[in-house]
Amino acid sequence: MAKLRDSPHYRADYDAVVSDDAGRIVGCALLSPARVGTTAILVLAPVAIAPAFQGQAG
Repeated sequence: MAKLRDSPHYRADYDAVVSDDAGRIVGCALLSPARVGTTAILVLAPVAIAPAFQGQAG
């Protein structure tokens, strides 16, 4: 994540961090710019959820 956030293409408004009630970070997601041919797109990657929180509905 640090390398992605250091990229000149990084946009903070495309970065999400989720914390639990105790303030511990339990997940994150980032929209990353990419290209398909000549078309600019956003890819939802990476996505990470702490194992203890996976499979839970919000």
